[in-house]
Amino acid sequence: ALHERGMTIVMITHFMEEAAEADRVAVFRAGHVAMLGTPEEILTRADELAQLNLDMPESCRLGVALRAKGVPVYAQVREADMVAGIAQAYAERSRTGIAGRPFAFDPRIPDNVSSALDGADALEPVIEISHLSFSYSLSARERRRWHKRSATAGKSSKQALWGNDPSSPWALRDVSLTVRRGEFLGLAGHTGSGKSTLVQHLNGLIRPQEGSVRALGLDLSNKKDAAAVKAKVGVVFQYPERQLFAETVAQDVAFGPHNLGLPQDEVDRRVESSLSRVGLDLSTVGDKSPFELSGGQQRRVAFAGVLAMEPEVLVLDEPMAGLDPAARRDFLELIDRLHRDGLTVVMVSHSMDDLANCCDRIVVMNEGAVFAEGTPAQVFAHADELKSIGLGVPAAQRMALALTEAGVPLRFDGLYTVESLTDELVDLLIGCSGGPSNVADIAKFKTVAREKGC
Repeated sequence: ALHERGMTIVMITHFMEEAAEADRVAVFRAGHVAMLGTPEEILTRADELAQLNLDMPESCRLGVALRAKGVPVYAQVREADMVAGIAQAYAERSRTGIAGRPFAFDPRIPDNVSSALDGADALEPVIEISHLSFSYSLSARERRRWHKRSATAGKSSKQALWGNDPSSPWALRDVSLTVRRGEFLGLAGHTGSGKSTLVQHLNGLIRPQEGSVRALGLDLSNKKDAAAVKAKVGVVFQYPERQLFAETVAQDVAFGPHNLGLPQDEVDRRVESSLSRVGLDLSTVGDKSPFELSGGQQRRVAFAGVLAMEPEVLVLDEPMAGLDPAARRDFLELIDRLHRDGLTVVMVSHSMDDLANCCDRIVVMNEGAVFAEGTPAQVFAHADELKSIGLGVPAAQRMALALTEAGVPLRFDGLYTVESLTDELVDLLIGCSGGPSNVADIAKFKTVAREKGC
C-alpha cells in the first residue's frame, strides 16, 4: 500500500514469493551484486539461484515441472500469473477436445486422512495440557477480580482485550491439548496468538496459573517435578545461537550434561554424539570458539547443546528464523531425521509450507485459544477460516484453490505439493499417459485414454 502511494521501498527477504512482488531484484553474494534484474529475469534461473542458496518461487517450480512434462505453459514468478496461464491452457485444450479427464471438485477430506488422525489417539501422551490459562500482567487477586467483573457483565472469564501486547490480560485462554509420543506436532498462529507462551509451559519454564500441564507423567506446577522435566523436554528458542557463551564448542555443548552431575566420560560421550547428530565433527570444531563458526554452524551447536541432555521431547520455537532457503532445507532435514530417530517434536512456525511438509498434526492458535486442530490436510482444507485469522495455506494448496476458482476441475481430495499438483495437471491437460506428439496421433490417443478410463 505504501508503494502504491508513491513510496520507494527497499526490502531484504529470504522469501522468493516476496521478492516476486518487487519491480527489481538484486541478489547478493559475498558483498557483491551477483544478479540484478526484474523478478522475471532473476527468479526463473533455477541453477544460478541454487548456487546462491536460493530457490525459485513455488509458482516457478510448478511451471518448470509442467513444461518438462509437455504442458505448454511458461514459468511465472507470481502465483496469479501462473494460475492464469494454466487456466488458459486448460481452456484451450478443452476447446480442442483433447484435455484429460474432467475431475469432479470435492472438498471433502478423504476417509483415510481422518482415520490417520484417529489412529494417533492410541499413542501414549507425553504432554497433557488441561484448561490452561496464563496472564503476563494480572496477579492472582487481579485475575479473581477479572473473573468476577466478567461474570457480572455476562462475558467469558477468559475474554481478552486482545492485541500483540504481551501484557494483554490473557495470553492463553482455557487451552487443552495432548502431545503424543513419537509425533511431530506443529503450532501455527499469527504473531501474539500465544504460541511462544504455550511452548514455555511444556517444560516448566512458565508455571500454569490456571489449569494444569503434565509432562512425562509429572505435574509441572510442582517445582521439583518441573526441574526433573527440564532435562527431558528440551526447548530451542528463536536464534538459539544467541544463547552460546562458552569459550569452546565442546564446553558449550557440555554445559547441560555437567549440570546434571554426570561423570566426565558420559559428558564426553554426549558431546561427541550430539554434535554428530547435528552434522558436526567434535575433532574439527570442538576446540574452536563457537563465535568463529558460521551462523548455520552456530545454530547446530546450540541444537547439540539441547540434544546433549538426551531429551524425549524437542520443542522448537521458529527454529528456521532468519535462514536462507538452502539452510532452511538443511535444518528441516535435520529436524526430520531427529524425529525419525524417535524424538517427539513440537515445532512453532509461521511457514505453512514447513508445517505441511513435516508435521503429523497441526494446532492453530488464535487469541490465546486453540482455533483448529488436525492433520495438515484437514487444517489446510479450510483456507477461508485460516485467512480470517491472518494465516495462509501452503503455496501448492493455494494455487490449487485458485485453479479451481478459475474453472480448472481438480479433484482437490487432499493436501497438494508442487509434485502432486504437477502430476494431476499433466493428467488433466494431456492425459494419463502423456499427450499426443502431433495432430495425427489424437485419435489414437483418445482411444487409449478411454481404455484407461481417463
